Order: sequence, then structure tokens, then C-alpha cells
Amino acid sequence: MGLFAGCEWKRGASQDVVAVAPAPDAQDWHHLVAVFDRAARQIRLYVDGVPAATASTPTPWYAQQGDGPLAVGREKTPSGLANWLHATVDNLSAYQGSLSDAAVARLYAQQHIS
Repeated sequence: MGLFAGCEWKRGASQDVVAVAPAPDAQDWHHLVAVFDRAARQIRLYVDGVPAATASTPTPWYAQQGDGPLAVGREKTPSGLANWLHATVDNLSAYQGSLSDAAVARLYAQQHIS
């Protein structure tokens, strides 16, 4: 262990929401899914199709109120871009609405790694 997967939603310094979970290793590809579930007021992180971490969001909290584009593999800070991901991101998808545990497991089962 020692490698971590994480997701972060930001809406001002006082409303950051972070979910972090251990990832198995750095030698293989891993299927990572982050879900923002507005109704349940939480974000969920999945590693290889399995729920790995959950974090509660403040009330009210709306992801669409962000002040910029979706950022993957980096963080936007007051001084500029930082904390770059030192890895490869492949086959990125964004979905309208929240995915269930079963939907994430199906996505993982359907992936084709060569």
C-alpha cells in the first residue's frame, strides 16, 4: 500500500470535500470512479469497482456552482495550478447524474485492458 486514490470537490476554501482511499499498487492500471450524489449529500470514491471512501458534503452544496472547468490530475489554488498527478489518465468519462454502486461495478466489469 502507500499509494492513494482521491477526489476533491472545491467550492471556496471553507467548503472543500475530499475522499481518499488506499490503492493496491502503482504497477497496474486501476479503475477509479468519483461520484457526487447531491441527494445523499456525499461524494463516493470507488477503486476497481468497489466502494473505497465516502465523504459528506456541506448543506447546501452544488457542484455546478464551481468557478471553472472540471480539473483532473491537478488542483487550482489561489497561486495557480498545483499538485499535478504524476501518472497517466486514460478513458476519462463524465456522466449526468449519480452512479449507483451496481452501475460502477458494471463499468468496471466492462472495461477492456490490454
